[in-house]
Amino acid sequence: MDSTEEKKVVTEETPAVEQDMYTFSKKKKTYFVLATIILFILAGIFSFNVRSLAVLPQSSTVFGQQTKEFNWARRFYWDEVYTTAKGNDRFFLQLNTGDLYPVNPLQCYKMLHEAEPKNPIYLSYYTLYLALADSKDTREEFEKTIEKWKALDPNNAMPYFFKAYVLAKQGIIEKKETGKQAQQQPKGQPAPLGRIEFELKNQTAADLAIKEYKEGLKKKYASCYTDEAIRKKLESANLTRDPLGEIHRISIAASCIPVPLLTMEQDLNYRMAFLAETKAKNGNLPEAKDLVKSGEKYILLRLEKENPALINIMVYRSLCSNWLTAAMEIKDEAMAKKYDNVVRDFEIWRNSNKPELEALRKHGGIFIQSLVPSIKVDIAKEDYKPERMVNYLILDQYGLTALFTQLGIIILLLALCSGVFFLCKRKARWIQLPEKSYWFIGLVGVLLPLAIYLVWVHVPALSGREMNISNNQTIINLLAKYQVFISPLFFGIVSCVVLVKKANAKPLDCLWNLVFLLTAYLFLTTATLRIIQDIEISHYTKQDKLVHSESGFTAIEDKAVKELTGKLKKNLNGN
Repeated sequence: MDSTEEKKVVTEETPAVEQDMYTFSKKKKTYFVLATIILFILAGIFSFNVRSLAVLPQSSTVFGQQTKEFNWARRFYWDEVYTTAKGNDRFFLQLNTGDLYPVNPLQCYKMLHEAEPKNPIYLSYYTLYLALADSKDTREEFEKTIEKWKALDPNNAMPYFFKAYVLAKQGIIEKKETGKQAQQQPKGQPAPLGRIEFELKNQTAADLAIKEYKEGLKKKYASCYTDEAIRKKLESANLTRDPLGEIHRISIAASCIPVPLLTMEQDLNYRMAFLAETKAKNGNLPEAKDLVKSGEKYILLRLEKENPALINIMVYRSLCSNWLTAAMEIKDEAMAKKYDNVVRDFEIWRNSNKPELEALRKHGGIFIQSLVPSIKVDIAKEDYKPERMVNYLILDQYGLTALFTQLGIIILLLALCSGVFFLCKRKARWIQLPEKSYWFIGLVGVLLPLAIYLVWVHVPALSGREMNISNNQTIINLLAKYQVFISPLFFGIVSCVVLVKKANAKPLDCLWNLVFLLTAYLFLTTATLRIIQDIEISHYTKQDKLVHSESGFTAIEDKAVKELTGKLKKNLNGN
């Protein structure tokens, strides 16, 4: 149908006086097409907050889970951090990226150490991985780095302990692991976590290990510069204070306490305890008691300069449990009492009723529910709110993505149908409505559903957001259906009624108008909700008292560590 025929049809269907009111000029059509495209793109930008979409799958990194289906989130997670880090700092950050960016820690720290020979952080971690490698190819380099470290930080006991560990492993080998309990323990006393049986292989290496170990005990502190490493990584990452940034921060902090370091500390102390028992059996009781007492000194040196994480405290508990068995074996009652007090206090803490589990189950957010049961601290009910609300807001932003996906497909299908009609010589009309009709569509079709949604989510009695997500599934599902299905359907009905009645048009003639109106609806809804949600996420993230901490870990973990460290020092100092 050419333009002359279209004009005739329009003239027949619509009075001449109303033609200008209800039909678009070519210029206006062009403007509306451009506006539709721009609004659609903007709606997509507002609908996809990649930072929020990456939070839930990426939180698996914190809990040590690897999910291949969410590799996109993990790549986004680390690539974003890497863009802010340069040079050596980037290498340093790269040591916690798992299977996405596999690296050899030993080689990486070697490069970092060679680039900055006087950086104690790089030197300490390079020495650690050399100690763990302990092969003919690495022993000469290990000796060199130990001497460098001693010269660089003469008050630090850690290089002596690293060397003692390597010598102890050469002189004492594992026999077998058993679930042997300390049978001599009084009734009700917590048993050790299990002991590893050793046998003496090389007396000379064992004696050298004791000598190096005792030299370390004379120093002022034993540090691997964990606090400095965390601070350096966080400064180079320059993280955003939002949910994804919090996950970044915790993962980065955790990367500064490598599991091999914890294993090394346990292995060294277990072997020293074995040597204490061996010396007692050989009649050298004073030397045995001296070694048993060294466990106390070792832990106090580790606490002297570094702020421990909870995992460090748990390792120190296991050391005390093992030293307790050794003390009882050689009948050193004074040291046995000290170690026993440490173990008992830890067990009392671990078995306490903090926090109130029913409140945690009902009101705690996803992250806190996973973390808190193992961290026995008191938590006020109102302190759960910020993290819980952030959970809901992230879920709301997933809803925006779902809304755009569904409505975007409908818009594209309508545009495709209009294109097909055009090819079939049946052009859809562009209908120009009176200004008051647009106002009616905006107020009734857009503003009213939006207002209902906002009232719904912000009134606790309606939204159920006093409870956490797992206890509020019914209302969450209703809200999702309202946002993704009912609200756009209501808008579509209002728009069609106005177009058909006011313009006296046939439904198929309204396709182009529907494409524009649905796109405008999508833009207005997603833009409004995204702005409100981003403001609220920022607000609740800053209000949080449980997760965020300048230490790099979490505030509740810091609280538990402070309590446990105080008790640990008190017991070991004999106060």
